[in-house]
Amino acid sequence: VNRKILSACSAFHQSGRISFRKSYNVKATTHHHMLPFEVQETNNLLQTISVAYTTSLTNYPLPTKCASSMILCGVGDYIAQKRDYTRDQINWERLFRFALKGLGSGVIWSAWYDASDVFANGLLRPFFGTSVTTTARVAASILLEQFLWCPIVFSTWDIPVATLLNGANINTVPGEVRSKIPGLLVDNAKVWTPANILIYSISP
Repeated sequence: VNRKILSACSAFHQSGRISFRKSYNVKATTHHHMLPFEVQETNNLLQTISVAYTTSLTNYPLPTKCASSMILCGVGDYIAQKRDYTRDQINWERLFRFALKGLGSGVIWSAWYDASDVFANGLLRPFFGTSVTTTARVAASILLEQFLWCPIVFSTWDIPVATLLNGANINTVPGEVRSKIPGLLVDNAKVWTPANILIYSISP
C-alpha cells in the first residue's frame, strides 16, 4: 500500500474533525437586497446545504459523521488515484472499498472525540485538581491523540484494512504496519497539530 494513498485517505476523512467534535446550531440569514441574482442563488444553495448538514449532525450525529467520513475517504482515494500517473482510469471498485473503510473510521474517530476530554481531564486532574485550564486540556488532548490514539488506529485499522483492501495477504500486514506507521505519524503531526489547537479548543 502506497503511503501517499494512506495519507490522502487519512487526511480527508480526518478533515471532518470539527464536525466530529461538535454539532453547531446555525441560523439561516439572507441578504437579497444587496446581492445579484446569481450570487443570491449560490448563497441560498450553500446556506441550505449548511443548515441541512448541521441539522442532520445535531439530530443524527453518528450516522452523519460516518457518512461524512465515508465520502471524504472516497474523495481522498479518488485524488490519490488521479495523482498516480501510471493509471489510465479510476478504479471505482477500489474507491468504493476505501469509502467503506472511511465508514469504519467515522465510528472510530467519533468515539475518540466523545472520550478525549475525559481522558485528558483524567490525566491532568492529579496536577490541576478540578481547575483544568483550556490550554492544558488542549495540549494533553493533542499529545494523547498523537502518541496514543493515532498509533492504535493506524496500526490496527488504517494500515491493515488498507493493505487487505488492496488484495495483499494478511501475512504482509505486520510488515506494512512497521514500514508505514512512522511516516503516517510524522505526517499527522505536521498537518494536524496546528488545526488540533483549534479543534480541541471547541467544547464538545
